[in-house]
Amino acid sequence: MQQGLSPNQAAPIPSLTKTTSSLVADWMSTSLEDNAKAVKEAKPPAPVPFAPPLLVRSTSDLVAMEWGVSKGEARRRLNKMAEVHAQMAVQQPHCAAAEAVTADAYVGKQVQMVRGKYKGRTAVVQRKVKKKWRLQVDGVEWGLEFYDNMFEIK
Repeated sequence: MQQGLSPNQAAPIPSLTKTTSSLVADWMSTSLEDNAKAVKEAKPPAPVPFAPPLLVRSTSDLVAMEWGVSKGEARRRLNKMAEVHAQMAVQQPHCAAAEAVTADAYVGKQVQMVRGKYKGRTAVVQRKVKKKWRLQVDGVEWGLEFYDNMFEIK
């Protein structure tokens, strides 16, 4: 086995004579100078050209062209049509109003539970909730929801 020299006696390798801190300092100073030069030489980005958005025609413009009338006349006719439709909606209620009439068939009525955990108990129908009914069952502190096949009117 060959005996080596102590680190103090060994001759330094020429490429490894710099310390780590001096290498880092040299690298940082060089990169900072390069960055400063790059920032000074940088030109602002050129503006990107864009076309202004196309203006969309109003309903009055389109109807006026289609009907062959002025824009003011088209607006007047459209307003009149909207008024007529609003009156028709008030005079002839649609399905939601008809559904409300059937909903009133149970609301406020005393019913008897015919199936399930509360079979035989009486309850009061409070309101309709989507497809179910909200009931206040005797002896229960909170409202419960049931389909209409779970109870019958007393």
